[in-house]
Amino acid sequence: VDQAIRQQLLLPARMGLQAQPWTRADRAQILATVELQCSLHTAVELRDTRLALETIQGLACWLDEVPVSPVPDGWYVDPAIATIALPAMTAGQHTLRLRFPFASGTNIEWMYLLGSFGVALSGRHAHLLAPVTRLAWGDWTTQGLPFYGGNVQYLTSLVSTGGALAVRVPHAGAVLMRVALDGVERGPIAFPPYQLDLGQVAAGAHTLAITVFGHRANSFGPVHNCDPRWFWCGPGAWRTEGDAWTDGYVTKPMGICVAPQILALA
Repeated sequence: VDQAIRQQLLLPARMGLQAQPWTRADRAQILATVELQCSLHTAVELRDTRLALETIQGLACWLDEVPVSPVPDGWYVDPAIATIALPAMTAGQHTLRLRFPFASGTNIEWMYLLGSFGVALSGRHAHLLAPVTRLAWGDWTTQGLPFYGGNVQYLTSLVSTGGALAVRVPHAGAVLMRVALDGVERGPIAFPPYQLDLGQVAAGAHTLAITVFGHRANSFGPVHNCDPRWFWCGPGAWRTEGDAWTDGYVTKPMGICVAPQILALA
Protein backbone atom coordinates (compact mmCIF):
# COMPACT_ATOMS: atom_id res chain seq x y z
CA VAL A 1 0.00 0.00 0.00
CA ASP A 2 2.79 2.42 0.93
CA GLN A 3 4.56 1.67 -2.33
CA ALA A 4 1.44 2.26 -4.44
CA ILE A 5 0.67 5.57 -2.72
CA ARG A 6 4.22 6.84 -3.17
CA GLN A 7 4.17 5.96 -6.86
CA GLN A 8 0.92 7.87 -7.32
CA LEU A 9 2.29 10.92 -5.45
CA LEU A 10 5.65 10.73 -7.30
CA LEU A 11 7.55 10.16 -4.05
CA PRO A 12 10.60 7.89 -3.69
CA ALA A 13 10.00 4.44 -2.27
CA ARG A 14 11.04 3.77 1.30
CA MET A 15 14.07 1.65 0.52
CA GLY A 16 17.60 1.71 1.88
CA LEU A 17 19.39 4.11 -0.50
CA GLN A 18 17.53 7.40 -0.11
CA ALA A 19 17.68 10.09 2.55
CA GLN A 20 15.73 9.43 5.73
CA PRO A 21 12.24 11.05 5.74
CA TRP A 22 13.05 13.51 8.54
CA THR A 23 15.72 15.17 6.38
CA ARG A 24 13.04 16.50 4.00
CA ALA A 25 11.94 20.06 4.72
CA ASP A 26 8.46 19.29 3.34
CA ARG A 27 8.04 16.02 5.23
CA ALA A 28 4.99 17.27 7.18
CA GLN A 29 3.07 18.68 4.19
CA ILE A 30 -0.16 16.72 3.81
CA LEU A 31 -0.37 15.27 0.31
CA ALA A 32 -3.28 12.85 0.56
CA THR A 33 -5.72 11.11 2.87
CA VAL A 34 -5.38 7.34 3.17
CA GLU A 35 -8.18 5.02 4.20
CA LEU A 36 -7.55 1.38 5.03
CA GLN A 37 -10.23 -1.22 5.63
CA CYS A 38 -9.92 -4.83 6.72
CA SER A 39 -12.28 -7.60 7.73
CA LEU A 40 -11.98 -9.61 10.93
CA HIS A 41 -13.60 -13.03 11.33
CA THR A 42 -13.74 -14.46 14.82
CA ALA A 43 -15.25 -17.72 16.00
CA VAL A 44 -15.33 -16.51 19.61
CA GLU A 45 -16.27 -13.34 21.47
CA LEU A 46 -13.30 -11.00 21.85
CA ARG A 47 -12.80 -8.69 24.83
CA ASP A 48 -9.92 -6.47 25.90
CA THR A 49 -8.38 -6.43 22.43
CA ARG A 50 -6.02 -3.72 21.30
CA LEU A 51 -4.90 -2.35 17.96
CA ALA A 52 -1.17 -1.62 17.76
CA LEU A 53 0.11 0.71 15.04
CA GLU A 54 2.63 3.45 14.34
CA THR A 55 0.37 5.86 12.42
CA ILE A 56 -1.43 7.68 15.26
CA GLN A 57 -1.19 11.37 14.41
CA GLY A 58 -4.41 12.51 12.75
CA LEU A 59 -5.88 8.98 12.94
CA ALA A 60 -9.63 8.32 12.78
CA CYS A 61 -10.78 4.75 13.46
CA TRP A 62 -14.08 2.86 13.26
CA LEU A 63 -15.05 -0.68 14.22
CA ASP A 64 -18.26 -1.71 12.45
CA GLU A 65 -18.73 2.02 11.71
CA VAL A 66 -18.69 2.87 15.44
CA PRO A 67 -15.96 5.45 16.20
CA VAL A 68 -13.00 4.20 18.25
CA SER A 69 -10.95 6.61 20.33
CA PRO A 70 -7.42 6.85 18.85
CA VAL A 71 -5.92 7.91 22.20
CA PRO A 72 -2.98 5.58 22.98
CA ASP A 73 -3.21 3.50 26.16
CA GLY A 74 0.20 1.82 25.92
CA TRP A 75 2.64 0.33 23.43
CA TYR A 76 3.62 -3.00 21.88
CA VAL A 77 7.27 -4.18 21.81
CA ASP A 78 8.56 -0.67 21.03
CA PRO A 79 7.29 2.71 22.34
CA ALA A 80 6.90 3.81 18.69
CA ILE A 81 4.12 1.22 18.23
CA ALA A 82 1.19 2.64 20.19
CA THR A 83 -1.89 0.66 21.24
CA ILE A 84 -5.52 1.76 21.29
CA ALA A 85 -8.37 -0.11 22.96
CA LEU A 86 -11.04 -1.71 20.78
CA PRO A 87 -14.65 -2.45 21.79
CA ALA A 88 -15.75 -6.00 22.51
CA MET A 89 -16.55 -8.07 19.41
CA THR A 90 -19.14 -10.81 19.14
CA ALA A 91 -18.40 -13.99 17.21
CA GLY A 92 -18.77 -13.31 13.50
CA GLN A 93 -17.58 -10.82 10.92
CA HIS A 94 -16.37 -7.31 11.75
CA THR A 95 -14.95 -4.40 9.76
CA LEU A 96 -12.10 -2.19 10.91
CA ARG A 97 -11.59 1.11 9.06
CA LEU A 98 -8.84 3.68 9.54
CA ARG A 99 -8.25 7.08 7.97
CA PHE A 100 -5.17 9.27 8.36
CA PRO A 101 -3.27 12.05 6.52
CA PHE A 102 -0.30 11.10 4.35
CA ALA A 103 2.88 13.17 3.96
CA SER A 104 6.30 12.32 2.56
CA GLY A 105 7.43 11.46 6.09
CA THR A 106 4.49 9.16 6.78
CA ASN A 107 5.30 5.50 7.32
CA ILE A 108 2.52 3.01 6.62
CA GLU A 109 3.54 0.07 8.75
CA TRP A 110 1.79 -3.12 9.78
CA MET A 111 -1.03 -3.06 12.30
CA TYR A 112 -1.39 -5.71 14.99
CA LEU A 113 -4.52 -7.05 16.65
CA LEU A 114 -3.54 -7.97 20.20
CA GLY A 115 -5.52 -10.07 22.65
CA SER A 116 -6.22 -13.50 24.05
CA PHE A 117 -7.08 -15.62 21.01
CA GLY A 118 -5.66 -18.16 18.60
CA VAL A 119 -5.33 -17.79 14.83
CA ALA A 120 -6.01 -20.36 12.12
CA LEU A 121 -4.40 -19.71 8.73
CA SER A 122 -6.01 -20.90 5.52
CA GLY A 123 -4.09 -19.56 2.55
CA ARG A 124 -4.30 -15.78 2.73
CA HIS A 125 -7.16 -15.89 5.26
CA ALA A 126 -6.71 -15.72 9.03
CA HIS A 127 -9.57 -16.64 11.38
CA LEU A 128 -9.60 -15.90 15.10
CA LEU A 129 -10.20 -18.80 17.47
CA ALA A 130 -10.32 -19.52 21.21
CA PRO A 131 -7.01 -19.01 23.05
CA VAL A 132 -4.45 -21.79 22.69
CA THR A 133 -3.87 -23.57 26.02
CA ARG A 134 -2.32 -26.88 24.91
CA LEU A 135 0.42 -27.62 22.39
CA ALA A 136 1.71 -30.86 20.90
CA TRP A 137 5.41 -31.24 20.21
CA GLY A 138 5.81 -29.56 16.84
CA ASP A 139 5.75 -26.21 15.11
CA TRP A 140 3.36 -23.95 17.04
CA THR A 141 2.59 -21.84 13.95
CA THR A 142 0.36 -24.72 12.79
CA GLN A 143 -1.34 -24.97 16.19
CA GLY A 144 -3.04 -21.59 16.45
CA LEU A 145 0.00 -19.35 17.03
CA PRO A 146 1.26 -18.43 13.54
CA PHE A 147 2.31 -14.87 14.43
CA TYR A 148 3.15 -15.26 18.12
CA GLY A 149 6.69 -14.15 18.94
CA GLY A 150 6.69 -14.29 22.74
CA ASN A 151 7.64 -17.03 25.16
CA VAL A 152 5.90 -20.35 25.86
CA GLN A 153 6.43 -22.69 28.79
CA TYR A 154 5.94 -26.39 28.00
CA LEU A 155 4.99 -28.58 30.97
CA THR A 156 5.30 -32.35 30.65
CA SER A 157 5.77 -35.35 32.90
CA LEU A 158 8.98 -37.31 33.34
CA VAL A 159 9.16 -40.73 35.01
CA SER A 160 12.59 -41.70 36.30
CA THR A 161 13.93 -45.05 37.52
CA GLY A 162 16.57 -43.10 39.44
CA GLY A 163 19.99 -41.88 38.33
CA ALA A 164 21.67 -39.12 36.36
CA LEU A 165 19.61 -37.75 33.47
CA ALA A 166 19.95 -35.18 30.72
CA VAL A 167 17.41 -33.55 28.44
CA ARG A 168 18.14 -32.89 24.77
CA VAL A 169 16.04 -30.64 22.49
CA PRO A 170 17.69 -31.01 19.06
CA HIS A 171 15.10 -29.15 16.96
CA ALA A 172 13.47 -25.95 18.18
CA GLY A 173 12.46 -22.62 16.73
CA ALA A 174 13.76 -20.48 19.57
CA VAL A 175 16.57 -18.12 20.53
CA LEU A 176 16.96 -19.75 23.95
CA MET A 177 15.38 -22.38 26.20
CA ARG A 178 15.41 -22.67 29.98
CA VAL A 179 14.74 -25.91 31.84
CA ALA A 180 13.25 -26.50 35.28
CA LEU A 181 12.60 -29.81 37.04
CA ASP A 182 9.91 -29.87 39.74
CA GLY A 183 10.02 -26.07 39.85
CA VAL A 184 13.81 -25.87 40.33
CA GLU A 185 15.79 -24.11 37.59
CA ARG A 186 18.39 -26.39 35.99
CA GLY A 187 19.84 -24.03 33.38
CA PRO A 188 19.67 -22.82 29.76
CA ILE A 189 19.86 -24.59 26.42
CA ALA A 190 21.23 -22.34 23.69
CA PHE A 191 24.00 -24.06 21.71
CA PRO A 192 24.65 -27.46 20.06
CA PRO A 193 24.19 -30.23 21.03
CA TYR A 194 21.19 -28.56 22.76
CA GLN A 195 21.54 -30.79 25.79
CA LEU A 196 21.39 -30.05 29.54
CA ASP A 197 22.48 -32.20 32.46
CA LEU A 198 19.63 -32.57 34.97
CA GLY A 199 21.83 -34.18 37.61
CA GLN A 200 20.67 -37.02 39.85
CA VAL A 201 16.91 -37.51 39.49
CA ALA A 202 15.11 -39.60 42.10
CA ALA A 203 12.91 -42.49 41.02
CA GLY A 204 9.30 -41.56 40.36
CA ALA A 205 7.24 -38.98 38.49
CA HIS A 206 8.52 -35.44 37.96
CA THR A 207 7.40 -32.30 36.16
CA LEU A 208 9.70 -31.03 33.42
CA ALA A 209 9.25 -27.41 32.32
CA ILE A 210 10.95 -26.06 29.19
CA THR A 211 10.50 -22.36 28.52
CA VAL A 212 10.98 -21.39 24.88
CA PHE A 213 12.07 -17.82 24.26
CA GLY A 214 10.50 -16.86 20.93
CA HIS A 215 11.69 -14.51 18.21
CA ARG A 216 10.00 -11.89 16.06
CA ALA A 217 10.40 -13.44 12.59
CA ASN A 218 6.68 -14.20 12.28
CA SER A 219 5.59 -11.00 14.05
CA PHE A 220 7.71 -8.45 12.20
CA GLY A 221 9.45 -10.37 9.42
CA PRO A 222 8.65 -10.41 5.67
CA VAL A 223 5.97 -13.10 5.91
CA HIS A 224 4.72 -12.44 2.35
CA ASN A 225 8.16 -13.01 0.82
CA CYS A 226 8.03 -16.50 -0.70
CA ASP A 227 11.47 -16.50 -2.36
CA PRO A 228 13.46 -19.21 -0.48
CA ARG A 229 16.73 -17.77 -1.79
CA TRP A 230 16.18 -14.42 -0.06
CA PHE A 231 18.64 -14.19 2.82
CA TRP A 232 18.90 -10.46 3.63
CA CYS A 233 16.18 -8.66 5.60
CA GLY A 234 16.63 -5.17 4.21
CA PRO A 235 13.69 -2.95 3.15
CA GLY A 236 13.37 -4.85 -0.14
CA ALA A 237 12.45 -8.04 1.70
CA TRP A 238 9.09 -6.45 2.58
CA ARG A 239 8.51 -5.08 -0.93
CA THR A 240 8.80 -8.16 -3.10
CA GLU A 241 6.81 -8.47 -6.30
CA GLY A 242 5.99 -11.13 -8.89
CA ASP A 243 7.08 -14.65 -8.03
CA ALA A 244 8.68 -13.48 -4.78
CA TRP A 245 5.34 -12.24 -3.36
CA THR A 246 2.42 -14.22 -1.94
CA ASP A 247 -0.87 -13.05 -0.46
CA GLY A 248 -0.56 -16.02 1.89
CA TYR A 249 1.82 -16.30 4.81
CA VAL A 250 5.31 -17.78 4.94
CA THR A 251 6.19 -18.41 8.58
CA LYS A 252 9.28 -19.77 10.29
CA PRO A 253 8.95 -22.87 12.53
CA MET A 254 8.53 -21.94 16.17
CA GLY A 255 8.53 -23.83 19.45
CA ILE A 256 9.83 -27.32 20.28
CA CYS A 257 9.54 -28.93 16.87
CA VAL A 258 10.16 -32.56 17.90
CA ALA A 259 9.72 -34.32 21.24
CA PRO A 260 12.62 -33.76 23.65
CA GLN A 261 14.88 -36.70 24.45
CA ILE A 262 15.57 -37.85 28.01
CA LEU A 263 19.02 -39.45 28.25
CA ALA A 264 20.39 -41.67 31.01
CA LEU A 265 23.96 -40.67 31.86
CA ALA A 266 26.52 -43.25 32.89
